[in-house]
Amino acid sequence: MAIGGGIFGANFSQFFATQEITDATIIGNLTRALRALDPGRGGINTGATAIGDAITLSANARTAYETAPGADIKLLIDVTTDSANNLGSDPACVADAVTPPIDSVNCLGIGGAANCSWVGTSGTNFGNAADFVAFQGALEAKLKQEFDIPKPGTLAALGLGLLGMVASRRKQ
Repeated sequence: MAIGGGIFGANFSQFFATQEITDATIIGNLTRALRALDPGRGGINTGATAIGDAITLSANARTAYETAPGADIKLLIDVTTDSANNLGSDPACVADAVTPPIDSVNCLGIGGAANCSWVGTSGTNFGNAADFVAFQGALEAKLKQEFDIPKPGTLAALGLGLLGMVASRRKQ
């Protein structure tokens, strides 16, 4: 499994370069990157939500991730949002235009204002977690559905990092 991460609002910023998860060190680096997120920094938390633009920039970051010839890897863009798109490109058009090596563009909403209705037939709308507290459980369920995660510790470490991100967000 490989993972990369970006945070968006009006702007997109990659906070974790896409890389294969091969050991506990990489999981630790991902967890630290998630805990260090500050959604209010750098114009991210401006009330603007540019989902379509974030999908485009994520696709560019993911397609730059080179895999070995013949490697069996699934490249996904998973959008998590607590709002509806209100700036930039139409996410439905952008998601439908994403082509291989990206396999699908999915969405998981947080709260009642989230809108993932733009997800097309090549992606999955995972619905909405009721709030940031319920987000961890919803994300774990989504990951279990998408991937065969070999070690429970991998999911636990990711969950801890996400809790740090949620705590940081709730302080804003």
